[in-house]
Amino acid sequence: MKKYIFYIVLVFGLSLGACNDWLDVPSKTEVIDYEMFKTEQGFMDGMAGVYYLMTDDALYGDILSVTYLDVLARRFKIYSNYDVGGLGKDLDAANYYQDSKVVGTIDNIWSKGYNVIANVNSLLEQIENYKSVFTYDNYRMIKGEALGVRAFMHFDLMRLFGKPYALTGDELTIPYVTKLSGREWPLFNTEDEVIGLALRDLQEADSLLSVDNMYSSSVENSWLNSRRSHFNRWAVYATMARIYHWKGDTENALLYAKKVIESQQFRFMDPLVDCKDLQSRDVAFYTECIFTLNKTDLKDVYEKRMGFAMERLDNDVSDIEKLYGKTSGGSTDYRFTYLWYLAATDQVGGQKYVFYRYNGGVASRGDLVTLMRWSEMYYIAAECCGNTAEGRAYLNEVLVNRGLKKLEDSISDEEFRNEILNEYKKEFFSEGHLFYYYKRLNITKVLEHDQETYVDVATPGYVFPIPEKELELRRGVTE
Repeated sequence: MKKYIFYIVLVFGLSLGACNDWLDVPSKTEVIDYEMFKTEQGFMDGMAGVYYLMTDDALYGDILSVTYLDVLARRFKIYSNYDVGGLGKDLDAANYYQDSKVVGTIDNIWSKGYNVIANVNSLLEQIENYKSVFTYDNYRMIKGEALGVRAFMHFDLMRLFGKPYALTGDELTIPYVTKLSGREWPLFNTEDEVIGLALRDLQEADSLLSVDNMYSSSVENSWLNSRRSHFNRWAVYATMARIYHWKGDTENALLYAKKVIESQQFRFMDPLVDCKDLQSRDVAFYTECIFTLNKTDLKDVYEKRMGFAMERLDNDVSDIEKLYGKTSGGSTDYRFTYLWYLAATDQVGGQKYVFYRYNGGVASRGDLVTLMRWSEMYYIAAECCGNTAEGRAYLNEVLVNRGLKKLEDSISDEEFRNEILNEYKKEFFSEGHLFYYYKRLNITKVLEHDQETYVDVATPGYVFPIPEKELELRRGVTE
């Protein structure tokens, strides 16, 4: 029985050009433009192109950040006539994932995600042939970033298309692809295999990025600038913390979370410095960002998905005020006071909270998609330590730096776990992380957007269906 497949890709010839879908019916023809990889600038352009592809609306430019994962985590009110982009208005339907528009949305995640991976592999296959063209430490930096992105992208695809780790055993999930084309690779891997390969890439990336510095700046070498917009060394550690946390390895999850926490490369936002007025308000909390992507039309995405019109994703005024506990002292929460404002609308009630986070035309850095934050490492550390003095200290560090009170030492274990969950809800609104939190713990009932009604996540469920085209291809090569 055959268990292998040939992977085919058409890679971009321009630094920010788009690629064709990389996974296709096996063919004897490969069209690969390696000309760009003969100069240092070509490799820089190639890696910049990878970051650009990650901002596609099907990936982190919308679906995996701003909207879809939070839709599935029941963060929004969905009006009966909402039908924009296949995000779905029938979340309670048993056949939700069979809806044609939803199928299209999920298939795009798969194809665009593996397109990113294919372009990374194209770069990595060439970089060893042209080490001599690099100046400074750019060979190490670019190769390390590429390996990191490959691991990061595979891990997210596994989290979407695979089962929660505790339920997988040795079941097959997604393919971990390390070669571009013309070579035989397993049809798919088990979740443990995906995790092992991702960690291998990340460990090599860590070694290569040992010279990295989040605050580096250079006129002569532009690749050292804006390291938060590159897959930097601390993004490597943060991803490793996520992976170990996903598989329940608390010892290693804590180890790598602490590497980021104790790195002295980040600081919590200071409202007196970072949010002193609206025009300069840092809505991304940039000093806390580990890895970001720039998307210049992010405001347009927000307006299309969550603007003032009735047919868009919405939240009642009471939803937001309950989320941040306004009536119980939550009005001091910086995430509430600096990222939301109450505006007049034509909707019922006449008011709506508008999210400043993606309003790039008003505040500062509203065009950044944040894929990893410093605060997440504190939450991972707190969960790994549990309701102990150390665990509470990690969680309290975030609470105090959000303008909130510390936890009481007498807090129960259940209350401690609920505090972490509530922090995910408040910290990562419209960033997609709550879906992964629910899935990792296989939580069966979650609160709706109103913070009162519980719903069963058995419909539509946590596991994205693999595209039918892929299943047909697999059936064809395993017969």
